[in-house]
Amino acid sequence: MEYTNEEAKSKWQSVHFFGEYFYIGEGAVIRERAVIREGADIGERAVIGEGAVIGEGADIGERADIGEGAVVRERAVIGEGAVIGEGAVIVTVHARYTGNIYCREDVVYIHIGCEHHTVAEWDKHGAAYARNDNEADWWEETGQYIYQYLRGEALRYEAKYHKKEENSNDHA
Repeated sequence: MEYTNEEAKSKWQSVHFFGEYFYIGEGAVIRERAVIREGADIGERAVIGEGAVIGEGADIGERADIGEGAVVRERAVIGEGAVIGEGAVIVTVHARYTGNIYCREDVVYIHIGCEHHTVAEWDKHGAAYARNDNEADWWEETGQYIYQYLRGEALRYEAKYHKKEENSNDHA
């Protein structure tokens, strides 16, 4: 059900509502001192813990349980029945493509969209991969920043785990 700020404050008097409108499903429980920002969508029978913060436009699924003091940032999406622990911080990065790293025994790969390559390969050919997929503009505006973040994570992983393996093999 959609609530205005006034309607929400009258129903949940110990909750802080910021903004003009909110969507709160039937049977949802919102505990004391929770903060709900404009456009938040709280599913039916969801539970928002004491002092939790639900960011602007966040989408909380039906029967989700948001722990005490947890923070669900702007536009984050929490699935149906999900349990978010006490004090957790949930951030969703909205991007055209997802990216991650995955680790093999001897090398770390960076995966962005459909492309997966080593750090060295991305360093050398990243823009070319984007051009091949007609995504040069996206690469310039967004992709290279996603890559730089993932690159840092991949290099930290390699330094922490692959160097130890090399050093342990040197002493054998």
